[in-house]
Amino acid sequence: MIVESGIYVLIIVSTIYLFVCVDGNGGGPMATIKRFLWITLPETGKRIGTRVCGERITKFLFEKAPNYLCYSANPIVQFLYCALAGGGFYCYVVYGFPHMPGPYIDGYHKIIGSILMFVCYYTYYKACTVNPGRIPTDRAGHLKCVKRFKFDEILFTKKQQCRTCEVEKPARSKHCSMCGFCVEKYDHHCVWINQCVGLYNYRWFLAFLWLHSILCGYGAIAAFCIFCNIIHKEELLTATFVNNVTGERFAADWNMIFRYLLQTQQVMFGLSVLCVVICIMLQIFIMYHLYLIRLGVTTNESIKISNVKHMLHRALSFMEEWKEKKEAEAKGGKAFKPSAECLERYLAKADYSLKTIGQKIKAYKQEIEELNTSPYKVPFVRAL
Repeated sequence: MIVESGIYVLIIVSTIYLFVCVDGNGGGPMATIKRFLWITLPETGKRIGTRVCGERITKFLFEKAPNYLCYSANPIVQFLYCALAGGGFYCYVVYGFPHMPGPYIDGYHKIIGSILMFVCYYTYYKACTVNPGRIPTDRAGHLKCVKRFKFDEILFTKKQQCRTCEVEKPARSKHCSMCGFCVEKYDHHCVWINQCVGLYNYRWFLAFLWLHSILCGYGAIAAFCIFCNIIHKEELLTATFVNNVTGERFAADWNMIFRYLLQTQQVMFGLSVLCVVICIMLQIFIMYHLYLIRLGVTTNESIKISNVKHMLHRALSFMEEWKEKKEAEAKGGKAFKPSAECLERYLAKADYSLKTIGQKIKAYKQEIEELNTSPYKVPFVRAL
């Protein structure tokens, strides 16, 4: 049972790492697995579903339902949080508190746990309600937003207009289709808080993650201590266990004690496993955001950088191959003419000279190098 639980936790943690931290545009087996799970598998499922269930049901299952849950503002996930957080705390009070105090955990942990829970509720409330950084439409407020961050002229260029809000887009901003407005220093839209994470609520979002990871870690340790209390109180280390069906008697060992606790303390066991899994998930997410802060980018910017670098590397490879073919052609080799599709994809012209191709290669390399160093990198405290 212990090995199986460990395997389940490992699978969940690996899945979270795959979807949060792995760049799908990169190379290597992890990126390939992510592309397969994120792109290939859903598309295959849609094709099979259309043939088996029909287009209407498949469209609902693969498009309408996921779009409503993940790509439209709705409180469903907030209700889920309230059910998990409120229900989990209620179960702890009912099933865990009666075992405190004991030789392995003191009674004051009831107070500490309760205070920590309500502080978590408060950070969640603030993350949900604080303005993420909605860009004002009045001239003075909008001008202040435009001047806040400089334009890097790669990811963010001057005089770009938001087609929905019909205002100039400040650097690092993005229009959120779910919220219906542009957000300063846009990070991502979080379904758990039912709004964007941006300039003004980013600190509350991180506090929400950090405190909940502490709470779950605290809950897991407290559950372990409660189990130790039960083992001590019921003298399970020296007990004799009897099989109710066969009448066979067994001397106590850790495997038998584990199975006994699993049967008699199902709610506490379920809570402890849930706490461990959520704590690990939140820690991975926090480390990812700390990594982004160290780089000086947001989640949105890291995705844009990945996409732009992927495009630039492909264009660079095309230009370098073209240069080699041109040089070989100049030495009497076979003539090479790029396809119209490639020329259109990489915004090139068929009559480019060897010198022009060399300049393009140099420009692409320079842009890739600039993307490796964010102009928005600041000390950690200022990043919040």
